[in-house]
Amino acid sequence: ITGLMAPLLDGLRPAYLSVILRQLFHILDQVGEQGWDHVALGTDFDGVINPIDIYRQSSDMKTLRTDLITFWDASCTHPDPTIAALYTDHRYGKPAAHWIDKLLWENGMAFLRKYYHDGYLKDGVVG
Repeated sequence: ITGLMAPLLDGLRPAYLSVILRQLFHILDQVGEQGWDHVALGTDFDGVINPIDIYRQSSDMKTLRTDLITFWDASCTHPDPTIAALYTDHRYGKPAAHWIDKLLWENGMAFLRKYYHDGYLKDGVVG
């Protein structure tokens, strides 16, 4: 992103990252750590009425990954202990990269392996 919008969007980056992570944390608060096995983020951000301007296409996923990990790690050492605990507790003892990779790649691929094959599409047999 270049031009006049770049500084504005860079200023919004922490808010965007916080929204993504806090939505995930809400799911985890409802179902626990196993919730991480059931969430995936697609490149179309389906259901998001206003797309996140910084991460507009699939080629931005690597940047999103780096930004989420950096933001999450920094939030774990936030000066407000309540915020630090929020971000630390949802790691379940693992590094942020572990969960972000599940969110961005691994869970989506697992879903495709499970449901997008002839056995399921033709006969309803889960693989």
